[in-house]
Amino acid sequence: MIIKTLGNQSVEIKFEELYVKPFYKTNGAYYCLCSNLGNKEIKIAEYSNKKLAKTMKCIIHLHRFLEKPIEILNEHDVEKWLEGTERLLRAVKAQ
Repeated sequence: MIIKTLGNQSVEIKFEELYVKPFYKTNGAYYCLCSNLGNKEIKIAEYSNKKLAKTMKCIIHLHRFLEKPIEILNEHDVEKWLEGTERLLRAVKAQ
């Protein structure tokens, strides 16, 4: 599948090779969606917490069979998607 990164690069990867990896700075950690391309690790996206990175991986999983490139969402858009999904699940449980 082809993924279009936030930097407007197109990268062809296999979903099975997509993983979330923590990176550490002096002021905390951030989490990246990574893949191995030709035996070289590439960062596809970067998020401030693990839940957002895993959510973006889930979004990619849901769209992996599309013919067109999958666009990576920025952190704010992933938060809104996650919020909407949680609201939908609460509404379904309430019925």
